[in-house]
Amino acid sequence: MLRPKGTKMSDTRKMMEFEAQRKSPLAAYLLWIFAGLLGAHRLYMGKWATGLHQLLLCVPVYIIFWFALGGSNIIAGAGDSNLASQGNAESFGVLAFALIITLWVFIDLFLIGGWVRRHNLRIIEKIEPDSGAATVGDRSDVLLLRDRTEPPISAK
Repeated sequence: MLRPKGTKMSDTRKMMEFEAQRKSPLAAYLLWIFAGLLGAHRLYMGKWATGLHQLLLCVPVYIIFWFALGGSNIIAGAGDSNLASQGNAESFGVLAFALIITLWVFIDLFLIGGWVRRHNLRIIEKIEPDSGAATVGDRSDVLLLRDRTEPPISAK
C-alpha cells in the first residue's frame, strides 16, 4: 500500500489491510487435506519453490505408481498382471519414492500452523512496525513483548 511518508494509518484502515493480506489456517488445512499431495497448501502459503516441487514430483510419481500397481488393469477389468505382483525393483523404487513424498506432505501437517502465524505476524509488523509483533532473525513466530511504559525517573 502506498501512502505519503509520515502519515499515520487509521486503525480501521490497518485492520482492513491486515484482513486483505492475512492467511487463514482453515484454508491452509483444507488445501492440505484435499490437495496436499499437489502442494496446494505450500502454494497458498507463498512457498512457491517447494510447492511446485511437490506438484512436479508427486503427479508423475503417483501416475507411475498407479500403473505399477495395475490401476489401468483394474479399470479395464484385466487380470492381475502388474509390476507389483511380479515384484520388480522398479515397482519397489516407485513405491519408496511415493512413500517419501507422502511423508513429506504428512510432516507439513505439523508445520502449517507456524507458517500461518509467521505470515500474519509479518503483515502486522509491516502495517505497524511498533506493534509489538517484532521478529528475531528467522524466528518470526516468537512475539517479543515490548515494554510500553516509560522508564522510571531516577532521582539524582
